[in-house]
Amino acid sequence: MEALPVHTHYIGGQWQEPRAAATAIVRNPATEVAVGEVCLASGDQVARACQAAAEALSGGSATQEEIFGPVLCVLGAESDEHATELANATRYGLAASVWSTNPERAENAARSLVAGQVDINGARFNTRAPFGGFRDSGFGRELGAYGVEEYVELRAVQHPT
Repeated sequence: MEALPVHTHYIGGQWQEPRAAATAIVRNPATEVAVGEVCLASGDQVARACQAAAEALSGGSATQEEIFGPVLCVLGAESDEHATELANATRYGLAASVWSTNPERAENAARSLVAGQVDINGARFNTRAPFGGFRDSGFGRELGAYGVEEYVELRAVQHPT
């Protein structure tokens, strides 16, 4: 088996070497496949990371901007409905992702998100599916039949009966 990548911690704008020697396996929650390994943090590192996250999220900018790149914002939710409310509380809606071992729960969550595309459990991009966003993430669709319809002008021809 190939060695899993081990990651350090990014806290307060700096990469921090872990103070604990122990690591934890990170698994895809839908498939239980190991995808990486993270160093366990000491208590003071966890406290600093929580404080940094609270400061970053308190202004709402991290959760209200359309951020591109390898960025993940994590917010705690009390229920599926609360998670949906948090996810939809933005002016953007290009894409979203739902991860769950329960297919029905994942489908319900996906249907309640206001996004042009919702992937469940890391589904691959479908080039035949319409692509586009909601709200400030765009209007209209590209690809698929819906994308073609934007360029079609319909003409109604009426015949006497």
